[in-house]
Amino acid sequence: MSFLLVFWTFTIGALLFGWRAGSSIDRQIVALISTALALSTLAELMVGISGSFIWKAGIDSALLIAVGWLALRTDRYWPLWFAGLQLAAVLTSLSALLMSEGNRWIFQTLGGFWAIPALVVMCIGLAKDRLAKISVAD
Repeated sequence: MSFLLVFWTFTIGALLFGWRAGSSIDRQIVALISTALALSTLAELMVGISGSFIWKAGIDSALLIAVGWLALRTDRYWPLWFAGLQLAAVLTSLSALLMSEGNRWIFQTLGGFWAIPALVVMCIGLAKDRLAKISVAD
C-alpha cells in the first residue's frame, strides 16, 4: 500500500510540475498523460485489474501515438524520450496477450513500471529546459 501512495504522490507531483514548468506543447502532453491515467484508472475500477489490461493497452497505444506526433513537432528532447519509454510500456503490455491468464499480471506490472522513468524523463527534461531558458511557460 505504501508503494501505491508513493507512486500516486510522485505521479501527481510530476504532472503538476509538468503543467507549471512547461510550454503549451508540454502542457498538451501533460494533459494527454493525465487523460490516459484517468481512463486507465476508470477501466480498472469498472472491469477489474485482470479485465482491464486490453483497455489499458489501447489507452497506452493511443498515448504513444499522440505523444509521438507531438514529439516530432517540438524542439525539445524529453517528449521523444518519453515516447520511447511509452513504446517500451506498450510492447510490454501487448506481450501479455501471449501469456496465459495466470501470468499476465507480470507483464501488466512491467508495462506499468515504465511510467516511472517516463515521468522522471519529463521532469528532468523540463527542469533542464527551464535552466537553459529554452522553455518559458506560456
